[in-house]
Amino acid sequence: MYTASVMTRHTMVSTMMQSVQAAKPQITITFKGEGNVAARYFTTRDTIEGEVSLVALSDTRFDEIYIGFEGIVRVWMERYGAAPGGPMLSTRTVGDSQRQEYYRTPFLTTRQFLKLSQPVDESSLPHSRIAEKGRRYIFPFVFVVPERLLPTMCAHRHKNATVEDAHMQLPPSLGDGTAPAYSGCTYDDISPDMTRISYGITVKILRRRDSYNKSVTLAEETRKVRILPAYEDLPPVMVDPSDKDLALRKERTIRKGFLKGKLGRLVVEAQQPSALHTLTSAACPPATIVPVTVTFYPADPGLQPPALNTLSTKLRTHTFFSTNPIMYFPVPSHVALDSTLGRYHEASFVGAQNLSGVKWNPHYTLGGIADYYTTELTLPIVTPKCKYLVPSFHSCLVSRSYTIEVHLDVHTPGYNMGSHPGVTLKIPLQVSNPISEQNEGQSDEEVAAEVDEFLTPRSIAPPEGIPLLSEYEAGVGEGGGSGSGVEHQLPPFMRVHRPNMPPPSGYSFFPGAYVPVRIPSPVGVSPGCG
Repeated sequence: MYTASVMTRHTMVSTMMQSVQAAKPQITITFKGEGNVAARYFTTRDTIEGEVSLVALSDTRFDEIYIGFEGIVRVWMERYGAAPGGPMLSTRTVGDSQRQEYYRTPFLTTRQFLKLSQPVDESSLPHSRIAEKGRRYIFPFVFVVPERLLPTMCAHRHKNATVEDAHMQLPPSLGDGTAPAYSGCTYDDISPDMTRISYGITVKILRRRDSYNKSVTLAEETRKVRILPAYEDLPPVMVDPSDKDLALRKERTIRKGFLKGKLGRLVVEAQQPSALHTLTSAACPPATIVPVTVTFYPADPGLQPPALNTLSTKLRTHTFFSTNPIMYFPVPSHVALDSTLGRYHEASFVGAQNLSGVKWNPHYTLGGIADYYTTELTLPIVTPKCKYLVPSFHSCLVSRSYTIEVHLDVHTPGYNMGSHPGVTLKIPLQVSNPISEQNEGQSDEEVAAEVDEFLTPRSIAPPEGIPLLSEYEAGVGEGGGSGSGVEHQLPPFMRVHRPNMPPPSGYSFFPGAYVPVRIPSPVGVSPGCG
């Protein structure tokens, strides 16, 4: 009897849940120009325009319809040997010092960093706030992808102002498997499962409960969009010779063979390449060039330089993440110093060049002896196929950076067994996305400056000490009347005009005094526009 009652209750609950799910209004989100391939991603200042279609399967009472453009970051960490969320003793780098402190590290962090709401026209809503069964309601929406986040979204401590400014920029979509594919490839932005940055248009049908004065969501729908913010090219990175993570110059002693004498000293030096621009709609993949200079200094005069074998290239992608705010720009060596910092890296093979035909250029001394030899190499860097490189960015919880690993293999006749000597460089690579030409224009700061200038109070009174004469009085004065001795009169365009005379171009009469006052053009409207 008890079992039957339990089963009956279970059946009743299941039936009620199914009826509630079936009674939910159907929400459909469509974008303007969905058939266009270029509309599959949006960048800074792009307009996301579309409409929301609402169809109620039964008469549904509601109080509010919410339409918003939201951005959410989700990070989780693997914890070994410690309870998730428990106190942990960790060493954190704050500024240039390190310290140990106890604090709680959450296992999972979900944060909403962007929320833009679309006002709904009250006239488009039913007066009774009851959606009729089978009737379709249409609500348009328009959002503009912002350049920066609000300061309240990143209120934690920072190592310096540069880190804080980087955290204020909009992060790109990352790890969102529901984002659309591009160029016939599966969407792969080389991100781990522990990180996700997603954007979407969210629609909610809300109803307020009078009992506890809270809103209940009757139906909800979210449609993902891929955001690729604009990131300008930054100056080259300052690389210290003692840096463990980067190396633009390496030296190595080359020997004639195994356990043999020195042949000379090989110096490999590379320049930082220009930023690699992400062009997802281009026919060719994004690419850049790395100039490499190889110099050989012989140990003894007359020794010839070794033959260059191959030059191989790998692109390493670094994704740093943490459930606590990151206060600095993370690099691979920081993982050992900060236990709250996670790192996922992946190496993609870019290509290899056969350098057997490369010739050395000798540089002779005054005595005609070759002092050293040089050769210049050009290394093209192309995005690996079906790999989507998001721009380099740093946010509060997730960061992305790239390095190019170049290995030069040198062939010496004495090395008949084993691998040949080589030199490896680690070159920083910046991936950016300059703002598109159609979106170029006034920035938010420039528009704000124009608004301030427009709202600044202006004086409409004539300067002190200068008499204000009418044209008649000025004419009498010029003819030898009482005003003939007046000096420093106002220029003609500042004199009092009779009401039936038009004001000068760009000026208007002040009501009641007929004093010409300059009227500035409104922001965004050129002179002559109504």
